[in-house]
Amino acid sequence: MTVGSCWALLASSAFGLSIGVGSPLDVEGALAAGDNILDDGSLYDRYTFSAEGGEYATIYLESEDFDPYLILLDPTGERISENDDISRTNDDSRLVVQIPSTGTYTVLANSYESNREGTYGIKIDVEVDRSSLARTLAAAAVPGSSPTCADTVLSATEEIETDRETSVLVSSLQLSQLYESTPDSRPYGVYLSLSGASATSIILSPQFLERLSSELVEGCSSVGAVFFGANGLAEEKTFGLLRKGRSARGRQTVVVDEFACANAAQPTSERLRWGEQTCSQ
Repeated sequence: MTVGSCWALLASSAFGLSIGVGSPLDVEGALAAGDNILDDGSLYDRYTFSAEGGEYATIYLESEDFDPYLILLDPTGERISENDDISRTNDDSRLVVQIPSTGTYTVLANSYESNREGTYGIKIDVEVDRSSLARTLAAAAVPGSSPTCADTVLSATEEIETDRETSVLVSSLQLSQLYESTPDSRPYGVYLSLSGASATSIILSPQFLERLSSELVEGCSSVGAVFFGANGLAEEKTFGLLRKGRSARGRQTVVVDEFACANAAQPTSERLRWGEQTCSQ
């Protein structure tokens, strides 16, 4: 981290904190009566950090007491980014932003709902380049993942981004919230969100996605499925562990393959059967 990325932090009116060069912010706080209030009646705490233009800020807000919401303001006080949920099964909040210009930025640790109080954890880090950012996201993609898993996620991210006008953000999914049943000892899914000029063509390349998914499932022992989505494309692609056919000894063969489209008559509010995905009509 450069000198320009050293932290100068202040959490609303509750407390002050100074973090040295090379150290990310990782603290606990609380939304409570007397905190700052937005126009919608929601409480927030304020944190500031300094960063160089071109660097990447990664901000996480986690809470079991309220639905976390993040807002990022530029040095002039203008809102430049915000986020509610990390993924379909993760109500915590995450922002990943390339810093547009050198200066001091403000993070609002907020609740999505008005008048909600409770404790939270907030983490802010700044990476000097895209490669460093990819490593940080890969390490956090699967809770409790091994170094091998993190390396596999990073490799998949780099393979998608290399020589393509495409960027990838990685997050985890709780498979039990999406499916009626899941493979034993594999509670997580990896979600790769693609953006950029090549994103749609990648999503529509099943052989490429199947190979990446096979590598991720093999490298991450707690991952049962891999999800791919792209900005501007309603349909997602899902690949995961499936039992197909039998070996010469009569045992079922387990492979990583694309999930089949779910029955269109099935209510979207219900969890899917393992091996199904929601497809556009």
